[in-house]
Amino acid sequence: MANTAHAQPSEMNELNKLIEEFIKRLNGIESNVDLLKEEKKELLEEYSDRLDVKTLAHAMRIAKIRQASKDVDILDCFIEILEKY
Repeated sequence: MANTAHAQPSEMNELNKLIEEFIKRLNGIESNVDLLKEEKKELLEEYSDRLDVKTLAHAMRIAKIRQASKDVDILDCFIEILEKY
């Protein structure tokens, strides 16, 4: 992050308003994150009697890692070696 100390208001009243605005926006974002976490929990519960959702979550993480890997063959080679330990 850049040094923004010189850009922030020097007057206490302005600084207080800026911080209040920041905190309100941050609290709104955190509230939305909490709602999304609750929705995710409900979705997992909804499917838990029909799917092994924990194993599915692991498979989804592996699939993301494979997609992000530049060389899947090397990744597979590493995994094969690591699975021996």
